[in-house]
Amino acid sequence: MWIALLASLTASPAALAPAANPTALPTAAHASPAPLAAPTNDGPPTVEWRGDDVQFGSLAETLAKAGIDKTYAGSVAAQFATLTEWAAEHDYTAAMTDDARVVLFAYSESRLKKRMKELDKAIAAFDEAFTPPDRSDSKEKFHGKSGAAGHYRPDAKAAILVELKKNQPYRELVYAVGEDDDTPAQDWVATMAEKPGFCEGRFGVAGWEIAPAGFEVGDVWRTENELCNRVGRLLLYRHFGPQPTWFDVATGWIVEEAVMGDIYSFPYRYEFVGIGEHTGWKSELKRAFKKRKKEPLEMSELTRWKRNTWDDRCAALAWGMMTYLQATAPESLGQIAEAQRLTYKTETITESVDKAGRHSWAYTPVGQIQTDSQQTALVTATQESILEDASTFFRTWKLPKKSRVRTASTKRRR
Repeated sequence: MWIALLASLTASPAALAPAANPTALPTAAHASPAPLAAPTNDGPPTVEWRGDDVQFGSLAETLAKAGIDKTYAGSVAAQFATLTEWAAEHDYTAAMTDDARVVLFAYSESRLKKRMKELDKAIAAFDEAFTPPDRSDSKEKFHGKSGAAGHYRPDAKAAILVELKKNQPYRELVYAVGEDDDTPAQDWVATMAEKPGFCEGRFGVAGWEIAPAGFEVGDVWRTENELCNRVGRLLLYRHFGPQPTWFDVATGWIVEEAVMGDIYSFPYRYEFVGIGEHTGWKSELKRAFKKRKKEPLEMSELTRWKRNTWDDRCAALAWGMMTYLQATAPESLGQIAEAQRLTYKTETITESVDKAGRHSWAYTPVGQIQTDSQQTALVTATQESILEDASTFFRTWKLPKKSRVRTASTKRRR
């Protein structure tokens, strides 16, 4: 039985070039702050942080005084600056995690308090799956101030999520987020303004409506799932920069599934979604790979998934591979993401030195890194037989005795 149209639309990671240095922030500070009083048009908006209400205009100074890296503090304040007018005009309230890594905007105190509890769980689920490397002594070079994902500097922005009430100013939010970008963002703004949600890593912002027009809330669209999925993808981009589509989207799913026990967020999907599709990938993969015992999974089956598109086959494989990796080699996820980040930089930026010894660089945008590069990252972090091993798993859904797989199909549905 088919149900109403679902389009959990999120813009794929695009070019980003933050102007901040990496900052070593704690990864376990997720305590839910008490929500602040909702801002009004009579005063500047504030964000609740570590128990205090901080005006957007003094955020950089407040963070720096509390020991947060000054460059990072300035970068976060700049993100808030793009939302200041919007938040004040529409009376949105905000709270930020203790480590200043994630921010949530909501339309009421009660909503913010409830959502921060769910957000904490989603952040914890991401941190359990991904461990960013220690880059404190890194000699890595970054080029340019803005314009391309190849310039991306890890951990330079906060992850900001905005949950909008029904019939609230979603279009205005999209324009506020995209209008000050240094790179041409008009196409993105025009496209996302017509969608029920977005998740844009280069801006470090995701926004969605709790009840988009034409969507069956509960049966098709669940705002809690959107929250969990989007923060997972924003944090992946925050820590590791642009990633291949299959890896990016599947990251959102493992976070969403860990917290909610099911999957209701389908980035880039425009078609109908059947009831069975929320939990049906396990059976689909079993049937498919039983028929191809001598044809193991090929990397190209994952990497063919292009950004801003939906591919049923790739979606099932991406979810299955991420599930398998998380169950058998959870430490590999961060290693794979970091390898792909560095490879992306290598494949998009060319450095040169002229006869006078002057250094220069050129950026060549690409959608995602090459298939061979993705396979190298995967194999290096796991083992040579990873694709064959995953294929065997898909046929039987059985893991070594020490491994257990927890999926939506093995949990009690909400």
